[in-house]
Amino acid sequence: MKSNDEKSTATASEPTFTDDTVSAGATYVYVVAAQDTSFNLSADSPEVASAAQARPVAATFRVTVPADTPADATIHIAGDFQGWNPGKTPMTKAADGTWHWFYVLDHASPLSAALAPASVRAWSST
Repeated sequence: MKSNDEKSTATASEPTFTDDTVSAGATYVYVVAAQDTSFNLSADSPEVASAAQARPVAATFRVTVPADTPADATIHIAGDFQGWNPGKTPMTKAADGTWHWFYVLDHASPLSAALAPASVRAWSST
């Protein structure tokens, strides 16, 4: 049972359960009941409450650019994390010629991004 009185039922054949519908900062209350092969249902277990915590996730973006990319080019990454500014966030060029960018985001947060050469200063819809 969720703390906002929304009730959910889950079926599991293993002795573990993961609720992947939680939101960070909210508290959830769970009870367990078992059903045997004759469909006899046990009494509910005592309630267990748990607060969902945000979990940071480290992400590294690695890009291989075309061979004809100018040696002095800079590749940028743009996305919702920085206002979609194509010239704001440069990636780092590695010795092997690939470009890297490291970012820590919240586990539950989607991330949208795109790559742009240094010459791109504004997105165009045309």
